[in-house]
Amino acid sequence: MHADGVSELFDVFLPRSSDADRVDLGGGIRLIATDTGHVWSFGSDWRREGDIDVAATVSAPAGDLLLWVWNRARARDGVRREGDADIIRRFEKAHVRP
Repeated sequence: MHADGVSELFDVFLPRSSDADRVDLGGGIRLIATDTGHVWSFGSDWRREGDIDVAATVSAPAGDLLLWVWNRARARDGVRREGDADIIRRFEKAHVRP
């Protein structure tokens, strides 16, 4: 399932990344798999718990979102970006992926 691949980044690889790799996003971000209903929200510090003030949203079908979170170039145009573009760019450039 594509949503599992998105979760894998955040549940397995993100905790293994260094503090230096998890740059401050500058605000919260929410990812939405439009076809499955899965939602992932992160604060500016990459934490998923607590009250998250979301300033940017990226949405797409789970397969496209999976490619996007793993920085696959062909996914760039397959996602819808809303809100603070700087937060989305920081998320895309963060070195939390292997």
